[in-house]
Amino acid sequence: MTLKTLTAYFKHELSKLGYDDIANKNAFGWQLSYCQGDGIEFPHAIICEADATILCDRIMAGKHKAAVKRALSKGVVVSAGGKYCAELCDYNCDPELTSFEMAACEVFISSIDDDLKSIERRLMDEGYKYLEATPSVDEPEVAIERSLGRLKLVVSKTNSDWFDLFGSNDEEDLEFDYRVMQGIINGGDKFFELKVELFDLCDEDSDLPLATTYLGNCILSKDEELMRNYGCEVRTQVALAVDEARILLDRRNVERDARKAAREEALRQEYLEKRAVAEREAEAERARVEALLIQEAEQIAAARDFAMWSGLELSSLPASIGFSNI
Repeated sequence: MTLKTLTAYFKHELSKLGYDDIANKNAFGWQLSYCQGDGIEFPHAIICEADATILCDRIMAGKHKAAVKRALSKGVVVSAGGKYCAELCDYNCDPELTSFEMAACEVFISSIDDDLKSIERRLMDEGYKYLEATPSVDEPEVAIERSLGRLKLVVSKTNSDWFDLFGSNDEEDLEFDYRVMQGIINGGDKFFELKVELFDLCDEDSDLPLATTYLGNCILSKDEELMRNYGCEVRTQVALAVDEARILLDRRNVERDARKAAREEALRQEYLEKRAVAEREAEAERARVEALLIQEAEQIAAARDFAMWSGLELSSLPASIGFSNI
């Protein structure tokens, strides 16, 4: 995950707590490098009435909360964030604020300043934990190192620089991303990209890999083993890298590649045949169920007709039929 994930997480938390207007400002920024200037810059923004009401419900209580809500409904405007304290504008209120409502609003904006400071401390702490738990691109975490004859295999956990959490507004995606983020922050999970590299041991003058493949979007808890969870995928990436290395070294085994292709084609044909059989069986089952439904409908209709005619008697038939003349 890139650093965009951390920015998106900070904004997500602010929005959830009633600071959506601040979170959506372009000037939002942060610095977490273990130095004196570290911090999160909350840009100054006017808080809409709906968000101000959410804030009021969360940080106020009792009569002060009720008074602030009345003031908001009268048109009082609150702004917060930036380098200065939260501000209150009551110029356009109709009717005018009472002295108690004004006092409650002063408490409200003071509470907002304290709340933002508390949120900043929490997000900074969570940000440090995220950065410490996420492998960096410059210093990947080596997970596997093997010698494959002339080649050396290195599998590393690195930063997934092509994938960001909180990149979707879908509710289910946000819930999943939030769980992943909390797992990382709490030290239970790691989210990373696996980089598979093959080095040519005969080329001592080059530190560059001969072939590289990636496996992204990996989640692993501290109690799980890499190969137990991603062994099949890792082996596939290693095979792809080895094939690429053989091509570059002009050491392809044509007969072996042909046998491999034949096996893959046989597996593909087997899969297609199984799928065709399953489709035929499913179609036969649908036809059988449809025939049973038709038969059941016919039986119900026949039973209804029989019940209607079986209740009739000769004496109940109209005289106009003419049975008396027989």
